[in-house]
Amino acid sequence: QQGNAESQSRLGAAYWAGEGVAQDSIEAARWLQKAAEQGEITAFMMLGRMHADGEGVPQDYAVAAELYSQSAGMGEPMSQYSLALMYIEGQGVPVDSTIAVKWLRKSAERGFASAQRNLALMYADGDGAPQDFVEAHMWLSLAYKHGDSAAITIRDHIVTRMDDAQLDEAERLLREWQPNQRAYLKVPRVKANFFRGANALDTGDYDTALRDFRLLAGRGDADAQALLGYMYIEGLGVAQNNSEAAKWSLEAARQGNELAQLNMGDLYASGQGVEQDFSEAAHWLHLSAEQGIPPAQMRLSILYARGLGVARNLVRALMWANLAASHGDEVAVANRDQIAEIVSPEQIAEAQRLATEWKPRK
Repeated sequence: QQGNAESQSRLGAAYWAGEGVAQDSIEAARWLQKAAEQGEITAFMMLGRMHADGEGVPQDYAVAAELYSQSAGMGEPMSQYSLALMYIEGQGVPVDSTIAVKWLRKSAERGFASAQRNLALMYADGDGAPQDFVEAHMWLSLAYKHGDSAAITIRDHIVTRMDDAQLDEAERLLREWQPNQRAYLKVPRVKANFFRGANALDTGDYDTALRDFRLLAGRGDADAQALLGYMYIEGLGVAQNNSEAAKWSLEAARQGNELAQLNMGDLYASGQGVEQDFSEAAHWLHLSAEQGIPPAQMRLSILYARGLGVARNLVRALMWANLAASHGDEVAVANRDQIAEIVSPEQIAEAQRLATEWKPRK
């Protein structure tokens, strides 16, 4: 009655399916609600489905979308797929093909065949993403591999619109593809509200994001503090305010949040919201860079190259530039190449050795 969220979720699922107990959708919803209030991911997904279907609860697409968004944000692929379909159909949310593609891709990357097929169709039609037959071919091949028999017929039709180079590229992507095996997040109710806020921020619902982040930031949640600071930096749903941005970013940075550390580095370097201080900028950028954040690595590289806040060290500058450039960012690559032009071959070799040996700190 009181307690274990996973047990409550399993009991709700049993009532929903009629396994071991008489089928009872109302009782299923009651137990699933208890589990969802503790942040149990499967409960969010099942309740979303029940609200969408009007099973055991009044049909309400808006509530269904909200529940799906919570579990989708925690990495549950069926919820990600279902939420994408709601954005395609405009059920409980505005029609938005771009957001639909985002959630289809997240589900597809988990290996969910239906999401892979629907994502392929979006790419083939150029709906919500630029038309891309290579991506469409790859995702249809994966959908067929994962049990969607209809995918092969669609793929064979798309093949007629592709040249040999595109087919070769699709086959290469298929060979290299690996599913996203990140574990599902299991969070208490208060953290589930964070994911709702994060999804709201991602989809432009700034009022919801601000409400959730302010509540959690005031309770000391570092992730919420970091994103609240980011919203003040960018002026998302609030008047742009670097002082407020620095206030919340500093709270989160002190707790080890890498985004907040990056933002504090930028604020100190530019003197926005705080007094300009390159030593402080280098301090926070270093902490963020050590956690593997490419923009922090690039900015730290620039500070080392110019001797701002740190002793000038071109080897360290090139090391951090190498790490940032390894993620493919064009600006980082250009920065690396500029530094490489002014150092010796021995310094280049040393920077490469340091970059190879470097491991992120978490």
